[in-house]
Amino acid sequence: EVGAAGAQALFTETRELGRQVGSVREIAASLNNLAAVADQHGSHAEAEELLRECLAIHRRLGEPWGEVFALCNLAEVACEQAAYAQATALVEEGLAIARRWGSLSATAYTVGMLGYISYSRSDYTEAARRWGEGLALRREQGDRYSIAFCLLRLAIIAREQTHYSSALALYHESLTLYASLAVTKGAVECLE
Repeated sequence: EVGAAGAQALFTETRELGRQVGSVREIAASLNNLAAVADQHGSHAEAEELLRECLAIHRRLGEPWGEVFALCNLAEVACEQAAYAQATALVEEGLAIARRWGSLSATAYTVGMLGYISYSRSDYTEAARRWGEGLALRREQGDRYSIAFCLLRLAIIAREQTHYSSALALYHESLTLYASLAVTKGAVECLE
Protein backbone atom coordinates (compact mmCIF):
# COMPACT_ATOMS: atom_id res chain seq x y z
CA GLU A 1 0.00 0.00 0.00
CA VAL A 2 1.27 3.45 -0.90
CA GLY A 3 1.23 5.86 2.03
CA ALA A 4 0.52 9.57 1.87
CA ALA A 5 4.16 10.44 1.18
CA GLY A 6 4.29 7.87 -1.62
CA ALA A 7 1.03 9.13 -3.12
CA GLN A 8 2.26 12.71 -2.97
CA ALA A 9 5.54 11.74 -4.66
CA LEU A 10 3.68 9.79 -7.36
CA PHE A 11 1.23 12.63 -8.09
CA THR A 12 4.06 15.19 -8.11
CA GLU A 13 5.97 13.04 -10.59
CA THR A 14 2.84 12.67 -12.73
CA ARG A 15 2.36 16.45 -12.73
CA GLU A 16 5.96 16.99 -13.79
CA LEU A 17 5.65 14.39 -16.56
CA GLY A 18 2.48 16.16 -17.71
CA ARG A 19 4.42 19.42 -17.87
CA GLN A 20 7.26 17.79 -19.80
CA VAL A 21 4.97 16.35 -22.47
CA GLY A 22 2.58 19.31 -22.49
CA SER A 23 -0.44 17.37 -21.21
CA VAL A 24 -2.46 20.06 -19.48
CA ARG A 25 -5.23 17.60 -18.58
CA GLU A 26 -2.70 15.35 -16.83
CA ILE A 27 -1.41 18.35 -14.90
CA ALA A 28 -4.97 19.23 -13.80
CA ALA A 29 -5.64 15.63 -12.71
CA SER A 30 -2.38 15.57 -10.75
CA LEU A 31 -3.19 18.90 -9.07
CA ASN A 32 -6.57 17.51 -8.02
CA ASN A 33 -4.92 14.38 -6.59
CA LEU A 34 -2.23 16.38 -4.80
CA ALA A 35 -4.98 18.56 -3.30
CA ALA A 36 -6.76 15.46 -1.97
CA VAL A 37 -3.57 14.29 -0.26
CA ALA A 38 -2.95 17.75 1.22
CA ASP A 39 -6.55 18.04 2.42
CA GLN A 40 -6.47 14.60 4.07
CA HIS A 41 -3.49 15.78 6.08
CA GLY A 42 -5.08 19.04 7.16
CA SER A 43 -3.16 21.27 4.75
CA HIS A 44 -6.30 23.10 3.67
CA ALA A 45 -4.51 26.19 2.32
CA GLU A 46 -2.27 24.03 0.13
CA ALA A 47 -5.28 21.99 -1.06
CA GLU A 48 -7.15 25.17 -1.93
CA GLU A 49 -4.18 26.59 -3.86
CA LEU A 50 -3.79 23.37 -5.87
CA LEU A 51 -7.51 23.18 -6.61
CA ARG A 52 -7.63 26.82 -7.74
CA GLU A 53 -4.80 26.06 -10.17
CA CYS A 54 -6.72 22.97 -11.34
CA LEU A 55 -9.88 25.06 -11.79
CA ALA A 56 -7.97 27.66 -13.83
CA ILE A 57 -6.71 24.94 -16.18
CA HIS A 58 -10.21 23.56 -16.73
CA ARG A 59 -11.51 27.07 -17.40
CA ARG A 60 -8.75 27.73 -19.94
CA LEU A 61 -9.56 24.42 -21.66
CA GLY A 62 -13.30 25.13 -21.59
CA GLU A 63 -14.05 21.88 -19.74
CA PRO A 64 -17.26 22.30 -17.76
CA TRP A 65 -17.05 18.92 -15.99
CA GLY A 66 -13.55 19.76 -14.76
CA GLU A 67 -14.76 23.15 -13.57
CA VAL A 68 -17.70 21.62 -11.71
CA PHE A 69 -15.51 18.96 -10.12
CA ALA A 70 -12.83 21.46 -9.03
CA LEU A 71 -15.45 23.84 -7.60
CA CYS A 72 -17.04 21.01 -5.62
CA ASN A 73 -13.64 19.89 -4.32
CA LEU A 74 -12.91 23.48 -3.27
CA ALA A 75 -16.29 23.50 -1.52
CA GLU A 76 -15.43 20.31 0.35
CA VAL A 77 -12.21 21.91 1.62
CA ALA A 78 -14.19 24.99 2.73
CA CYS A 79 -16.85 22.82 4.37
CA GLU A 80 -14.21 20.94 6.38
CA GLN A 81 -13.21 24.31 7.82
CA ALA A 82 -16.86 25.17 8.62
CA ALA A 83 -16.83 27.90 5.93
CA TYR A 84 -20.33 26.87 4.86
CA ALA A 85 -21.29 30.08 3.06
CA GLN A 86 -18.14 29.89 0.93
CA ALA A 87 -18.73 26.18 0.27
CA THR A 88 -22.32 26.84 -0.78
CA ALA A 89 -21.29 29.68 -3.12
CA LEU A 90 -18.68 27.45 -4.80
CA VAL A 91 -21.16 24.61 -5.35
CA GLU A 92 -23.87 26.98 -6.58
CA GLU A 93 -21.36 28.28 -9.15
CA GLY A 94 -20.75 24.66 -10.18
CA LEU A 95 -24.49 24.00 -10.32
CA ALA A 96 -24.99 26.97 -12.65
CA ILE A 97 -22.26 25.61 -14.94
CA ALA A 98 -23.79 22.12 -14.87
CA ARG A 99 -27.23 23.45 -15.78
CA ARG A 100 -25.88 25.69 -18.57
CA TRP A 101 -23.94 22.74 -19.89
CA GLY A 102 -27.06 20.57 -19.70
CA SER A 103 -25.38 17.72 -17.83
CA LEU A 104 -27.80 15.68 -15.71
CA SER A 105 -24.90 13.89 -14.04
CA ALA A 106 -23.05 17.09 -13.08
CA THR A 107 -26.32 18.68 -11.91
CA ALA A 108 -27.08 15.68 -9.68
CA TYR A 109 -23.51 15.72 -8.35
CA THR A 110 -23.66 19.41 -7.38
CA VAL A 111 -27.11 19.08 -5.84
CA GLY A 112 -25.74 16.20 -3.76
CA MET A 113 -22.84 18.42 -2.67
CA LEU A 114 -25.37 21.01 -1.48
CA GLY A 115 -26.93 18.20 0.55
CA TYR A 116 -23.53 17.34 2.01
CA ILE A 117 -22.93 20.96 3.03
CA SER A 118 -26.38 21.23 4.61
CA TYR A 119 -25.84 17.98 6.50
CA SER A 120 -22.41 19.18 7.68
CA ARG A 121 -23.99 22.26 9.22
CA SER A 122 -26.77 20.10 10.77
CA ASP A 123 -29.53 21.51 8.56
CA TYR A 124 -31.19 18.14 8.06
CA THR A 125 -34.32 19.53 6.42
CA GLU A 126 -32.31 21.21 3.65
CA ALA A 127 -29.98 18.22 3.36
CA ALA A 128 -32.98 15.91 2.87
CA ARG A 129 -34.46 18.28 0.29
CA ARG A 130 -31.21 18.42 -1.67
CA TRP A 131 -30.50 14.68 -1.51
CA GLY A 132 -34.13 14.04 -2.44
CA GLU A 133 -33.65 16.28 -5.47
CA GLY A 134 -30.42 14.44 -6.25
CA LEU A 135 -32.21 11.11 -5.91
CA ALA A 136 -34.83 12.17 -8.45
CA LEU A 137 -32.09 13.19 -10.89
CA ARG A 138 -30.18 9.95 -10.34
CA ARG A 139 -33.37 7.94 -10.93
CA GLU A 140 -33.93 9.86 -14.16
CA GLN A 141 -30.35 9.09 -15.12
CA GLY A 142 -30.68 5.41 -14.13
CA ASP A 143 -27.49 5.47 -12.08
CA ARG A 144 -28.19 2.66 -9.59
CA TYR A 145 -25.02 3.18 -7.55
CA SER A 146 -25.79 6.88 -7.03
CA ILE A 147 -29.44 6.05 -6.28
CA ALA A 148 -28.26 3.72 -3.51
CA PHE A 149 -25.93 6.45 -2.22
CA CYS A 150 -28.74 9.05 -2.10
CA LEU A 151 -31.09 6.60 -0.40
CA LEU A 152 -28.44 5.88 2.23
CA ARG A 153 -27.94 9.60 2.87
CA LEU A 154 -31.71 10.08 3.23
CA ALA A 155 -31.84 7.12 5.62
CA ILE A 156 -29.14 8.65 7.79
CA ILE A 157 -31.05 11.94 7.93
CA ALA A 158 -34.32 10.16 8.77
CA ARG A 159 -32.52 8.35 11.60
CA GLU A 160 -31.01 11.64 12.86
CA GLN A 161 -34.53 13.11 12.94
CA THR A 162 -35.85 9.98 14.74
CA HIS A 163 -38.08 8.99 11.81
CA TYR A 164 -37.16 5.37 12.35
CA SER A 165 -39.73 3.67 10.12
CA SER A 166 -38.76 5.90 7.18
CA ALA A 167 -35.08 5.35 7.94
CA LEU A 168 -35.55 1.57 7.97
CA ALA A 169 -37.35 1.58 4.61
CA LEU A 170 -34.66 3.79 3.06
CA TYR A 171 -31.84 1.66 4.50
CA HIS A 172 -33.53 -1.47 3.13
CA GLU A 173 -33.93 0.02 -0.36
CA SER A 174 -30.33 1.24 -0.37
CA LEU A 175 -29.01 -2.10 0.91
CA THR A 176 -30.95 -4.00 -1.75
CA LEU A 177 -29.43 -1.85 -4.49
CA TYR A 178 -25.91 -2.03 -3.10
CA ALA A 179 -26.20 -5.82 -2.75
CA SER A 180 -27.45 -6.17 -6.35
CA LEU A 181 -24.42 -4.16 -7.48
CA ALA A 182 -22.04 -6.17 -5.24
CA VAL A 183 -20.89 -2.97 -3.51
CA THR A 184 -19.80 -4.31 -0.15
CA LYS A 185 -18.78 -0.97 1.38
CA GLY A 186 -22.20 0.58 0.72
CA ALA A 187 -24.02 -2.50 2.00
CA VAL A 188 -21.95 -2.53 5.19
CA GLU A 189 -22.67 1.17 5.75
CA CYS A 190 -26.40 0.40 5.50
CA LEU A 191 -26.04 -2.21 8.25
CA GLU A 192 -24.04 -0.07 10.70
